[in-house]
Amino acid sequence: MEAASNPAEVFLVEDDLSLQRALQRVLAAAGYTVTCHAEAETLLPELEARVHAQARVCVLMDVNLGRLNGVDAQKLVRQLDAELPVVFMSAQPEARQVNEAWRDGASNFLFKPFTPKELLDALNEALQKPSLATTAPAAPRPAVPVSPAQLARVASLTPRQRQVFERLSQGMTHQQISAAIGITPRTVKLHRAALMLRLQCRNLPELVRLHDASRQPGA
Repeated sequence: MEAASNPAEVFLVEDDLSLQRALQRVLAAAGYTVTCHAEAETLLPELEARVHAQARVCVLMDVNLGRLNGVDAQKLVRQLDAELPVVFMSAQPEARQVNEAWRDGASNFLFKPFTPKELLDALNEALQKPSLATTAPAAPRPAVPVSPAQLARVASLTPRQRQVFERLSQGMTHQQISAAIGITPRTVKLHRAALMLRLQCRNLPELVRLHDASRQPGA
């Protein structure tokens, strides 16, 4: 396994201790420093200290935790550092949770089970954008500009592709989309792959941002 070229500290928040240990091994083998927590409440004080020290950090966090879930914890993380990368993971996320995570600036969302490569790729992508430590609350994200070519690709979607596009952007899972529009989960996955290719999106966050941008007045 290739080591991280510019290792950072990963704050891993996972209440399944066996999975936590497995993820810790993968991350450590890739060159990351890993700090583990079983709940978000214990994460925040330690993370605050690292932010004030201007350390290069990333949060890898399950959505469904205990008293403080991952989505609510991310809001508190944003108060520590508006740009700190947060990567979520979940086996059975609710559409509302996924959608809210994106809207609050999640860097990526991993659906369990995922491969070590998918994990490391998600973290590497999240860490590409430098984090600047700040205690100011997160500012509203600026509108994402879109080119006429991107808008043309969105406009050229077939009715079925648009159905899938809209629901993926709302944070719905493959199973939920399948039930909503009457196709199999496998067909949903095929439509998603076609959308990624046609719209030239590398991942789901880019798809959501393109969807939001295409709905802006004057877009």
